[in-house]
Amino acid sequence: MSAPLLRSTLRQTITRRATFLASSATAILAGHIPIRAQGTKLVVAWGSAVVSYLPLWIASDTGIFKKHGLDVDLRYIASAVQMPAILANEIQVAQAGGGEI
Repeated sequence: MSAPLLRSTLRQTITRRATFLASSATAILAGHIPIRAQGTKLVVAWGSAVVSYLPLWIASDTGIFKKHGLDVDLRYIASAVQMPAILANEIQVAQAGGGEI
C-alpha cells in the first residue's frame, strides 16, 4: 500500500472512530442527563496518553462535539480515581477498566 493511500485510510478510520465515540457518548448519556439543544456541558476523563483515547482528542480538536451541541471538557484523571469522580458527579464520562470498577 502506498504512503498517501495509507495516510488517507488512516485518516478516514480515525475520523470514523471519533464520530462513533461522539455519537456513542451522546446516546449513552441521553437517558441519564437532560439534553438541551445547544451547550450541553460534559466533563470527560482520560486516564493515560494512549492511542485508545485518540478518537476522543480528535473529536474535540476537530469540533465534532461542538457540531452536535456538546461542550466537552477533557480532563486528565488517573484511572483509579475516575469511578469515585463519576459517583461524585465531578465527571460525566470515563473509560474505566475492570480493576477500577
